Amino acid sequence: KVKVVGNPVHNLAVRDLYLKQITGIQYQEELPKTTLETDKAEYDLGTVKEGTTKKQTVTVRNTGTNVFKLKGFTTSCDCTEATCDWKELQPGESGTITVSYEAEQPGDFYRTVEIYGNIPNNSLMVSFIGTVK
Repeated sequence: KVKVVGNPVHNLAVRDLYLKQITGIQYQEELPKTTLETDKAEYDLGTVKEGTTKKQTVTVRNTGTNVFKLKGFTTSCDCTEATCDWKELQPGESGTITVSYEAEQPGDFYRTVEIYGNIPNNSLMVSFIGTVK
C-alpha cells in the first residue's frame, strides 16, 4: 500500500511526510505563518561561459507579521546551489540568498530554487534562466 510518493531529497515537505509516516510523529514544529517576498520571481543570468559558475544575489523580505524561520533550500539540479548567512528574518527585515549556477553544457537553461519555511504552501520558488555558450 503506497502512503507517500515523492522525493524527500528535492522537496522538504515530502521529507516531513516520510518522517511522519515512518516515525509516527510530526517532524516539523508548527510555527505561525508569515509571508515572504523576493525582489523578482525570475532572474535572467544572460550568457554564461561553459565550465564557469555564475552567482546571483536574491533579496527576500519578510512582509508578514511573524518571524520567518528558514527551513532550507532545494534546487532543480545539482548544478545549482543556494546559501545564506541567516536562519530567520523578523517582520519587515530583508536578507540575501546567494544562488550559484555551474554551467556544465551548452544551451538554454531553466533552473529553480525553492525556499522553505513557515510561509503559505511551505515554499517560495525563484527561477533562473540563461544560455550556456
